[in-house]
Amino acid sequence: MASGKNMRLYRKVLKQLDDLVDLSRQADEIAIRVEAVSRWSVGQHLEHLALSDAAVVAGLDKLAATPGPAGGRPNLVGRMVLLFGYIPRGKGQAWKQILPGEDIEGTRLAASFDDVGRRLKAVFEPRSGELEAPPGRFRHRIFGDLHAFQWLRFVDLHHRHHGRIIRDIRRAHRG
Repeated sequence: MASGKNMRLYRKVLKQLDDLVDLSRQADEIAIRVEAVSRWSVGQHLEHLALSDAAVVAGLDKLAATPGPAGGRPNLVGRMVLLFGYIPRGKGQAWKQILPGEDIEGTRLAASFDDVGRRLKAVFEPRSGELEAPPGRFRHRIFGDLHAFQWLRFVDLHHRHHGRIIRDIRRAHRG
């Protein structure tokens, strides 16, 4: 069972996904690139989030199907990021599987975010006002072993991190 705090986090992530779907459908916005802010375009940040979210949900799907080991904990970096709720800009490096391409298709991105939302709902299955999280943990390559609600917190933080970069790109573009 989960606390009210986790339920709020869950709802917040679902709302973020809805917002990402809406932004993905704006072809003129996803094409914006301002090198002074980021080497990626708005669309590439969105694609990175879609790929990352899909990888997280795949791990959660595995935990739901076959609970993982309970051992392991977030490492110091993971604990700090989860505690302070902040991912520093320019410090992390996305691994190859979640790097965006050059040709960004908004409809495909929107569908991917919709799929992530559906799959999160299937994993956490709110019942009687409570969330059920699959037991066990799986490894984040930088933060260590995270349980389901820590992964949900990571998704929220990751969305906000790239959301700030997207906001800055859009502001710089508008001058």
